[in-house]
Amino acid sequence: MFRKYSFTGSLLVSLLLACPVAAVGPPGATAGDLKRWQAELRTSKDPQRLQDAAVFLCQKGPPCSVARVARLLTDPDFLTRLDADRSYKWATHTLRMRRVVGAVGERGDAEAEQALVMLAYDKEFTAHPVRRKALIEAAGNVRAPSDKLLAWLDTSPVPGTDGGVPAALARMRSPKACAVLEKWIRVPGNNKIGWFISGILPVRDDPAILGLYRRVLTKGVRDSRLRKYVVLSLFHYDREWYGGPALTYDRPQPPSWKRSPSASLREVLSLADLALKLDLDEPTKAKVRATKAEIGAILARRARATPARLARLIAELDSNDFEVREAASGALRGLAETAEPALRLELNRARSLEARRRIQELLRALEEDL
Repeated sequence: MFRKYSFTGSLLVSLLLACPVAAVGPPGATAGDLKRWQAELRTSKDPQRLQDAAVFLCQKGPPCSVARVARLLTDPDFLTRLDADRSYKWATHTLRMRRVVGAVGERGDAEAEQALVMLAYDKEFTAHPVRRKALIEAAGNVRAPSDKLLAWLDTSPVPGTDGGVPAALARMRSPKACAVLEKWIRVPGNNKIGWFISGILPVRDDPAILGLYRRVLTKGVRDSRLRKYVVLSLFHYDREWYGGPALTYDRPQPPSWKRSPSASLREVLSLADLALKLDLDEPTKAKVRATKAEIGAILARRARATPARLARLIAELDSNDFEVREAASGALRGLAETAEPALRLELNRARSLEARRRIQELLRALEEDL
């Protein structure tokens, strides 16, 4: 599969020397840690240690280390040291290459974006569909993709029917990525329902994604079934979409409206009004109305949860009067997730065991509800 090279380490040594250990990256990485993991890359014959070293340097090393690891991924000998050729045939889900490429993307910064672009335009690296798919998945972590990375994604085939490229574009959550995704949606064919309920649904409350929904719904969707699922992917969530309990481990999860920014919720309400004017069956419209009511209630709670009111209710948890304490607990429970930040802030500052106990009970109830 790969050309065989006699690996002398000269490429690796030159790359690591160009990335000084003194340039320590995020907190938690010491110069000693970087030296140790760089030594692993130079000398280790253990594939797992090679993976661990590359991932550590991507996560904890200075910015230049991401480019160095990406450059190593273009070396056929390094790829062979990570994974045996047979793994590309029978165990692609366990490939260490996938984990290392993922670690490059997880960094998410400008250096990671540049490293992914380098891999994308390396013909030998992208020659194998498994490596290309790993790169597509990693690209989804970049929030500010360059035109060059988007151009590569735009010309990449969709791997299977799971919508790898559309999912990556959605996860980017950038206006430019959404523009490319919208173009893909307009092209006939492909499993676009899968794109919406799997790739787009997990980020449906992001402003750029909501803008995509508005453009798609405003311009119209001719196919009635696709139109229905475009709307449902924004306003509903059904576990049965994903094949039942056997696939729970890989089931996409939508963001909780209770955690969504108020501006996003107001935009969803506006989109609900737009959706209700479309040619949809009544059960679908009922789900839109239900979500509209849920979001309206969330926004109403937030309007009631002023800083002054929260401070007063939390102070009343420490009242000498049992009825006042009970009333405060009930009011805070009614404010639900809007009270959570203030409760967590107060937890370690509570002056009495009674107040601390009540705060802990409220937070437990919130966690179960969310």
